[in-house]
Amino acid sequence: MNADFELENMPAAKRRRLGHFLSDTSGAVTVDWVVLTAAIVGIGTAVLLSVSGGTNALADKTSTAISEVEVAGLGNTGNEWDIDAPTNGYLDCDGATCYRSDYDTGQMSSFPNTYGKNFISDYSGGETTRFYEY
Repeated sequence: MNADFELENMPAAKRRRLGHFLSDTSGAVTVDWVVLTAAIVGIGTAVLLSVSGGTNALADKTSTAISEVEVAGLGNTGNEWDIDAPTNGYLDCDGATCYRSDYDTGQMSSFPNTYGKNFISDYSGGETTRFYEY
């Protein structure tokens, strides 16, 4: 505005119309908000459309890769076989003979190795604490 322009020197009717014009911006503001909102929605839609194709393809590839994975089992745990083992002691099977030693009684005995394996096993409380196959 010009510095020489003074609102007080205007007639009252013109001042009212100018005041009403300056304060009545609701139509312009509404249009601005509609245009701004439409632009944001348009940009958001464009971004979603451009990204969704890639994410869907990636999700499909990931799903295929996961479904084709072969899950490993326990592996070869060997044959299960019953062992005539002491509750507390050790069992040493070497070649054709097994030696059984009982820590509680101090007795040692031997019997034929029918297990077909060479191993040493230590027992405590009826549980295997160490097992070594050779």
